[in-house]
Amino acid sequence: GALVKPGQLAPAIALNGLSINLARTIGPALGGLLVASQGPAAAFAFNALTFGGILVVLARWHRPVKPQALPAERWFAAVRVGLRYVRYSPAFRGLLRRALAYFPWAAALWALLPLIARREMGLSAGGYGLVMGSMGLGAVLAAFMMPRLRRKFSLNKLLGLATLVFAAVMAALSSLRHPALVCLVMAVAGGAWLTTMSGFGVAAQTLLPGWVRARALAVYLVVFFGCLAAGSALWGVVATRLGIQVSLGAASAGLLISLILVRRDRLEGDPKINLTPSRHYPVPEAAQGHDFELDYDQGPVLVRVEYRVRQDALEEFQAQMAALRLQRLRGGALEWALFVEPTRPEVHWELFLSGTWLEHLRQHERLTVSDRELINHIRTLLEEPPDVRHLVAQPAPARSPKP
Repeated sequence: GALVKPGQLAPAIALNGLSINLARTIGPALGGLLVASQGPAAAFAFNALTFGGILVVLARWHRPVKPQALPAERWFAAVRVGLRYVRYSPAFRGLLRRALAYFPWAAALWALLPLIARREMGLSAGGYGLVMGSMGLGAVLAAFMMPRLRRKFSLNKLLGLATLVFAAVMAALSSLRHPALVCLVMAVAGGAWLTTMSGFGVAAQTLLPGWVRARALAVYLVVFFGCLAAGSALWGVVATRLGIQVSLGAASAGLLISLILVRRDRLEGDPKINLTPSRHYPVPEAAQGHDFELDYDQGPVLVRVEYRVRQDALEEFQAQMAALRLQRLRGGALEWALFVEPTRPEVHWELFLSGTWLEHLRQHERLTVSDRELINHIRTLLEEPPDVRHLVAQPAPARSPKP
């Protein structure tokens, strides 16, 4: 990210996601061919050697470290903030719903394909490697076609088409047993799988600002691998009781139904939203140390913002504050509330709570350009600039004074 210009970020993310998911598809195919020719021990030994190469690259990699004004985040606090961002990000929650609706059904193919190859088709390890190699070939062809497809279709439409193709593949595998036809169908499945995985990866990264991208992607990967694990176990049980054909048919139908249920969840973010860091908020006066020494770990911190809203803008102000609430909570606020004075309905108080003074300072660093535009728009609805106050909890005295 530090080496890519802002205008090239989306294509770079797309290329990175495409290469990763291409490797995920080709890897099992190469493993199957190696098992067929040299045996399982050789496949595991070669896999171990490839990890050694990765360790060498990581050991020699010197990533440029940017100077930071604030101390590094603590692990548990960073995880908590990442989970809160996911909870209060409607766009990213929509992506997780799409993943939850897709991967448990798609797991049926991966779980049952070895059974189809061994029991239904009587293939050896070499034959299974050929089937997986066909899937890898389809993924390679899809990788070359991906730029043209992305120009022709939106991300949502492209993933919808890939889901339909994958459902058709599972329905075909429920009855096909000829090796040549199965290899042809698996090549189509490889293209559809790569398209889906690449689309999910690109969407997951482009919907997130840089400061929380790794944490939210970890949540997405937990959902992805959890769905594959749970789905594989489920379809194994179903296949044991009802048979492979019924299982694949049910999974295919489930994919089609899930596509209808999540049709409103869009994977393409709003192009008007700019997630570039803004850094427009000044450091609060309490942090400048003129009259009061404040520790980073002191807290909790209550921020009170008083608004005097124009009479003709009260309704729009309420709508904009709903968006601001999500922004505060995504940035790390523990609690948020908006109050109004009954005798003066134009006076509103926004209160939000941060765990420590350091966590509140990080909220200033996490604001994006779109957050700044939202705050500036709210200011246009006011009679005067808002009044901001920071209230920091003080530790209780060690012992009560004598009466």
